[in-house]
Amino acid sequence: TVALDDSVDDSVVDDSVSEELAQSLADWSHQADQTASDLSDRSAGDRDWLFDLHPDLEEPLLSESSLPETPILSEAASLESAVIPDLPEQLPEQTPEDEPVADRLEADLPAAEAPEQAPTALAMPAAPDSIEAGAPEAADGLPGSPAEASTSEELSVPDWFLGIDVGTTGLSAVLLDRQLGQVYPLYWQTPDEVEASDKRFRLPAAAWMTASGDITAVGLPAWEQTEPPQMSASGQLLKQLKPLMKVAIPHAVDGEAGFEPILQWSDTASFPLQQVQTALEALVGSLTNTAEQLHCGAIGLEDAALRQALAQLQGVILGYPTNWPDTYSLNLREVILSAGLVPQADQIFFIEDAIAAALSGLPDPQAPPEPIAATLARQPSLYNCDWQGGTLVISGGATTTELALVDLPKQLSELTYAHFALRSFPYAGSSIDQDILCQLLHPPSSRQTISPDAAAADQTWQWQANLPADASTDWQSLALETLALPQAGETDLAKRHRLQQRLESSPLGQSVLEAVRHLKLILQHQNQFQLDLGAQRWVIKRRDLESRIFLAYIQRINRHLNVLLSQQGLSTQAIKQVVCTGGSASLPAIARWLRQKFPNATIIQDTYAGDRPNSCSRIAYGLVNLARYPQVLDITRQQYSDYFLLMELLRILPDQPMPVSGIMHALEQRGINTQACQLHVLALLEGHLPPGLVPTEADRPWISNQSRDIATYQALTEAPLFTKQSSQIYVPNETQGRRLRAYLEQVIAEKAQTLDEPLFAQLAVETLA
Repeated sequence: TVALDDSVDDSVVDDSVSEELAQSLADWSHQADQTASDLSDRSAGDRDWLFDLHPDLEEPLLSESSLPETPILSEAASLESAVIPDLPEQLPEQTPEDEPVADRLEADLPAAEAPEQAPTALAMPAAPDSIEAGAPEAADGLPGSPAEASTSEELSVPDWFLGIDVGTTGLSAVLLDRQLGQVYPLYWQTPDEVEASDKRFRLPAAAWMTASGDITAVGLPAWEQTEPPQMSASGQLLKQLKPLMKVAIPHAVDGEAGFEPILQWSDTASFPLQQVQTALEALVGSLTNTAEQLHCGAIGLEDAALRQALAQLQGVILGYPTNWPDTYSLNLREVILSAGLVPQADQIFFIEDAIAAALSGLPDPQAPPEPIAATLARQPSLYNCDWQGGTLVISGGATTTELALVDLPKQLSELTYAHFALRSFPYAGSSIDQDILCQLLHPPSSRQTISPDAAAADQTWQWQANLPADASTDWQSLALETLALPQAGETDLAKRHRLQQRLESSPLGQSVLEAVRHLKLILQHQNQFQLDLGAQRWVIKRRDLESRIFLAYIQRINRHLNVLLSQQGLSTQAIKQVVCTGGSASLPAIARWLRQKFPNATIIQDTYAGDRPNSCSRIAYGLVNLARYPQVLDITRQQYSDYFLLMELLRILPDQPMPVSGIMHALEQRGINTQACQLHVLALLEGHLPPGLVPTEADRPWISNQSRDIATYQALTEAPLFTKQSSQIYVPNETQGRRLRAYLEQVIAEKAQTLDEPLFAQLAVETLA
């Protein structure tokens, strides 16, 4: 339970830390921007030298006092404005003191982990509580939403697309009737919520797995099925499933019952990775099943019409972080096929999450232009933002932070995938939580021992853990000193995986994770925070959170951002709008930094209202909008996955040394457009297997030592498929080729998809039957 001190006045909270750091950020930001501007004419291929030449870019300081008066246009605030102005001076001023507390709540916080007293605020255009069949009004704030509820008779021409945002902590989905240009946000309800007419537009990405390995509940029912600890003799709560889908490919064992590889969930629990995929299948399956635990509906559609629309889907559009391997795409595609949303693998499309965030504001490019008067009168919202020119997206969730930079063309119908410059790094909300633990809680000097009587007598605002009576409260029982802990702001993936496993192994560790999430939220709005956990007490100040945790995060974002600006040849003055989405990108510290870095930009920062967002995610809206922007799809990656190309290489594996031209010719004889996928073929020839066919070094801690696939992984990497004899001649390793092909055929054997043909992108309107 969270208890806030009523005596603390938000309007007079001490902001001295922000003022203290102000001039430092001003000096650093100017220097970094000037460096990026000086180097903006360099080619994309030269971008990696940027930080080697300028190590000073790694030492920014966060500040506020010298920031210009450019206001933040939060999504909630934007709905109250007539237009999005070209210059920030035209916006009504909004200061941090004026902002409601809930405008900064973490979007990626699961429902069961949100502070109980969190007020509500709009994060995206609000959906109405209910829309009855035949009602004349559209869903509030959703341009392109149905003017009235559709019936099954109106669905005679199926042109339905479903966008699903599979997040680390939640699932969000939006349905589009491309023929009529209507959008239907989907929601979930438990039986109690149906009676109360409550709707959840984001389904917690959690599942309850019994001791026998059965998935018996997903979403909120899974959270409600367990009390701390989130594990017991009867089962285990599975959560944060998304990043596990890129670790490896789950598969059946030949001639035996069971699946490989085995996932090391915690120090004490392990189970097949297949269980994670099964949990995701159950989550996605909640869209179409009629189970008593969860009901799925759509704003503006009767249940019968929704079921018919979902049965007639032309395509399902999913997102993935930039540069995530095809292992993730293959596994998630299998989830969609197994859930029965579409029958064919080439009906499933992927785009980067950051691109989806940009598409969320763009109107239908085929729609006739609106009169100027109508444009000025409307409220800026989804699918109708008048965005022009330089547009930056920062998408920060629980697992990754992604950036996209695009110079939007005047004719949006000309927008293509090539217009976007993308970068990402595996550090976001969950890593921030771990850094809070390591930097602010773990050092002995930061905590004090208290007696139970002292804790009970303390009536000041604090946070108390909900630990079982028999759980250890001794901090030393976590044995964190036996681990190599990650550094603040650094990815350190292997170290973070091991730390996560340790914390998931005990009720105390799980409570610590819960505590730091509350700490992160409350210190956005309070000067300090008192945490009591067992016999330990901490008093954490906001200045420490900003200077020791958030600062390192902003430094990393800035380094990647400067690379994008250089790559695209854009100056900071050329950026007209910055879109921040995801809980990690909603930090006030990020908004303060952006206001200074981009003086001519409107800063649009999505807001998050506690445990029950009243709209679908921005990413979900953007994903489904790809159906109206098919030219933005990365056609080459859609058609030629690394797994398909590897299998094709194995099929034409020569029995003697061969030049690159000969290998390319053999692939072309099989109908492959080698010009489009040349770089990927060359990477395979150089010995780079698809990450996840063999888990990467960073993901290796997730694989249990019990897994029999470990021996297979070692065999697959002990020798390359080709050795390079000269600059153009490659010598095949036939033994390794047979080994790779046998394993690849094994992991794909029982899948609903195959590697026999490329996946043709049937997304454009003219390709539909």
